[in-house]
Amino acid sequence: MKPLILDIFSGAGGFSLGFKWAGCQIIGAIEIDKWASETFAYNHPDAVVINQDIATITNKDIAAIWGNNKPQIVIGSPPCQGDSICNKNSGDPKDPRNNLFRELIRVAIVCEPEILIMENVPNLMKFRTHSQVK
Repeated sequence: MKPLILDIFSGAGGFSLGFKWAGCQIIGAIEIDKWASETFAYNHPDAVVINQDIATITNKDIAAIWGNNKPQIVIGSPPCQGDSICNKNSGDPKDPRNNLFRELIRVAIVCEPEILIMENVPNLMKFRTHSQVK
């Protein structure tokens, strides 16, 4: 049986595509951007794609994505712009993008996957505002 993947902050589905090529089954995605969601759906036609701000999705709705097929792996690439060294205000706790990684953690708590994979910039782990992540 192929490992089941749920992709959060999925973009167009490139991260998921690598997992698909590695033999996993992509069962769902959450992405706020309309065009990226449509591209994801094209790249992964069997996946449930939710085009919505993850912060507005309830835990119940998240659980409904997979139905009886609970994901073994949750992957995600939260926005990095707020923590990037390219941003002169990097790490600003008032930048709402800097807290979106917590939504990925919330999804993992709801899904209880065997594995959680988060891709992001190294600065995410450096700021005092994110110390609880470690």
